[in-house]
Amino acid sequence: MPIIGAYATVRPGDQAAVARRLAALPAVEVVPAEDPAKVGMVVEAASLRAARDLLEGSVQATEGVLAVWPVYVNAEDEINPQESDER
Repeated sequence: MPIIGAYATVRPGDQAAVARRLAALPAVEVVPAEDPAKVGMVVEAASLRAARDLLEGSVQATEGVLAVWPVYVNAEDEINPQESDER
């Protein structure tokens, strides 16, 4: 199960409202961000594709989100052990 750390850019002053909206999305956990123009989040999804779809879809479409980008990705479960042995 991939785990992605991401930030959403918001207008200063909108941080709390956008954080509440993002926290209501499935698979999204909002985490503190010191920058008032950002909301931090951790996303857990069934696959990298599902995580990407969530970030590019529901998160980006959330009212008040200006942009979203991943800053950390852990996808060890996505690696096929046989493929990694062949490298």
